[in-house]
Amino acid sequence: MLGLAVLAAAGHPVLGAALLAATLVNRVLLCLMVAGCVVNDRAALRQAWLYPLRDLMGFCFWVGSYFGSRRLNYRGDPCELMPHGMLRKLPHAEEPEESLLAQQAS
Repeated sequence: MLGLAVLAAAGHPVLGAALLAATLVNRVLLCLMVAGCVVNDRAALRQAWLYPLRDLMGFCFWVGSYFGSRRLNYRGDPCELMPHGMLRKLPHAEEPEESLLAQQAS
């Protein structure tokens, strides 16, 4: 997608579209080869066309991880991400969220 954007901005949108199409075909063929020849996964063979979408979603989640909150749920428990990648388990909040906001404001 970056190649498409750069080539379109440089005045070569057809070349950018061809690059994107070749990349998508490459990812689908790679999935077909691995699913069919290596692990014999029939479900992956039927859904190989979704592999480029999975790649895009993974990239978007990775970028989004840099803009998110340090608080998350891990296996149903609220946690906070500490420096150096450590997780700290937080106590379960039994109060309604509105009362928590009121306490933070005061």
